[in-house]
Amino acid sequence: MNRQKQEELKNFRNDTKGMSPSEIEKYKLNLAEDKERQNHIHFLHVAIFPEEYSYQGDSYSATKKRKRGINPLSEIYIKTVDERRLKLGVEPYICNQEHYQSTKDYCLQKAINLSNDEIKALTNEVKKEYQNNNPASVTLSSKPMTEAEEDMHMWLS
Repeated sequence: MNRQKQEELKNFRNDTKGMSPSEIEKYKLNLAEDKERQNHIHFLHVAIFPEEYSYQGDSYSATKKRKRGINPLSEIYIKTVDERRLKLGVEPYICNQEHYQSTKDYCLQKAINLSNDEIKALTNEVKKEYQNNNPASVTLSSKPMTEAEEDMHMWLS
């Protein structure tokens, strides 16, 4: 058992100390529901703010650029993303920033009165809207892709 699991077990025992078996089952069920809800909210965050996860699709050269502090995404893409983020009321995208608390708060606020199924539906709606607003570009073998087309191609594939 690794350290994290040991800590979780210790916390669980402390939280359920003095509870009856039926209360413990209810507590476990509440924990599972909360974990599922947090998972749905995370997927909503990924759908609304995909640029915060752009590093995961980086090539080797893009990773090297990020390590040097250079944003590998095109300026056009960054400008479009910043405009969209400002319309939503969150701070502009900054490459290599690890924690975007305002965007996570935005998603929590959006999901505050929604059920898990409604959050799933909202996530799917956001994905469809994103794909409709950013149609996949058709590239010909005779014409190389621009930086903006490469960025959009990466997110739509």
